[in-house]
Amino acid sequence: MPLAEVEITDDPYTTYMLTDAELKAAAALKGLETTTLAQLARIGEGVVEAILNAPQDVEGNRHLARASYRETITFDRDRQHYTLARPPVTLTAVTLDGMDLEFDELSLHPSTGLISPKSGIWPCGAKAVFEYAGGWRTPAQAAQGAAANYGPGMPSAIIQAAVRGAQIAYSSLCREDLGVRSSREADDDAGAIETVYAAPPAQAGQDAEIFRLLAPWRRLVLS
Repeated sequence: MPLAEVEITDDPYTTYMLTDAELKAAAALKGLETTTLAQLARIGEGVVEAILNAPQDVEGNRHLARASYRETITFDRDRQHYTLARPPVTLTAVTLDGMDLEFDELSLHPSTGLISPKSGIWPCGAKAVFEYAGGWRTPAQAAQGAAANYGPGMPSAIIQAAVRGAQIAYSSLCREDLGVRSSREADDDAGAIETVYAAPPAQAGQDAEIFRLLAPWRRLVLS
């Protein structure tokens, strides 16, 4: 199956999951500087997104947050089903080889992004373009003012998994394990500058509790 081209067409809010305040409250991470909290949050989110197999878009970004997308795919064989990259999904337009398709011609499972023609198939060689709002409304987006009707709220289990990934990264930092390190240097104009170097610790990507929390949303791509 060729990779789809997925581009963001409208992204009025951040694509992050967690706020610093939420991470601090959920993970009891007190006394940390804002830069460290933000980096830990990004690590936790990255672990979750990798496990949930959120496909990469053309810019290489991986995220589960609500935004508007245009997804383009040329089918390399006849297919009964296609799975959109950014569920949960609300469709706004679909074309096949430049021809508009009516929504009543399609069967869509919004929570998984699985879409198929009610009669026929997605034919080999055809180019489909799907425009949709996809992903969840995250706590970070809510904090920026995204209304409740902006999109379905991110499930608490996914948020918990991201927090746990951040906790594991913080434990590594406390033990000075490879993966998260912080350095400080003097700057004549701005004072002390903190730089945090980080990568998702291997143990976070293998954590049984994170996998348990994310089990209901692991992607199953049907052909």
